[in-house]
Amino acid sequence: MSKIITFTVKEISEWLEERRLNQFDSNYIVTGGTGLGKSTVIWKILRKFKDKGYRPMKHMVYDRENTIRLLRDFKLSYCWNDELISAAYRREHWNSEQIELIKTLTKYRCNWNIFAGALPVFFTLDKELLKLFAMNIDVIRRGEAVVHMRREGRRYNDDPWDVKYNSKLEDVWSKQLQRNSNFKIPYHKYSTFVGYLFFSDLTPKRSEERRVGKECRSRW
Repeated sequence: MSKIITFTVKEISEWLEERRLNQFDSNYIVTGGTGLGKSTVIWKILRKFKDKGYRPMKHMVYDRENTIRLLRDFKLSYCWNDELISAAYRREHWNSEQIELIKTLTKYRCNWNIFAGALPVFFTLDKELLKLFAMNIDVIRRGEAVVHMRREGRRYNDDPWDVKYNSKLEDVWSKQLQRNSNFKIPYHKYSTFVGYLFFSDLTPKRSEERRVGKECRSRW
């Protein structure tokens, strides 16, 4: 049996920094059910950049307008949209402001900002925006997530996340779960799979910092 590939929060943050220093996009999205720890994952990753200018009160936003502002007006900075569904829902692909967000991510990619987004279901995101995220961290249970990477180097394929292939796998797994509730999903068989991320919950102090920051930002 092959060794299970695991990452730490520190390794994920180092990978993001390495990408932007090498002038690649550093956009990542965290998905998962309510209460599983999506915001915790983003908080822990971005906090590794505290000595490089990251400030939750400045860089955490909840709307499309401020997301565009942070991505457009700052360089080598950070943007965390904790409710990305409100800014990039796929059923609003016609929305002029949503189109502007896509243009901003594309046009200002040379600002080399680290952009993090949280939403429950990956494919509720606008299709064109999905292509602009390099990593998806999918929280499957508290403290555990599956790390996926966008498939690179595809010139004639408009599906960097291998939607058709991976959805077929899920159809098979769903049937197996119906027959056997103890069936363990082999996440490593996803074509986009790169490893697992294990993370701890926030300490009471950090949890309070996040709560205060969120309350303040939501009022602005």
